[in-house]
Amino acid sequence: MYSVESFGLPDASPVIPEGCGLNAVHLLMRHGARYPTSDSGPSQFAAEIYSAASNEGFSVTGDLEFLATWTYKLGAEILTPVGREEL
Repeated sequence: MYSVESFGLPDASPVIPEGCGLNAVHLLMRHGARYPTSDSGPSQFAAEIYSAASNEGFSVTGDLEFLATWTYKLGAEILTPVGREEL
């Protein structure tokens, strides 16, 4: 166990003062980095592109030509490899 410096309380100590007891400990942890949720902007955009590309008459040229065969390869709502290490 260690104590971090406390903003505004420079003399704070991790040592429990004599006569006091420890009744509870609260831990706060945030999940690591994850892929966007399935209803997020990137996923919705991918669904729109897929829908458009599936229809006849969808035509793209030039710099956007890749959209005709593009697929969304990210997962959804799962930890990224880095996110698994962040925990």
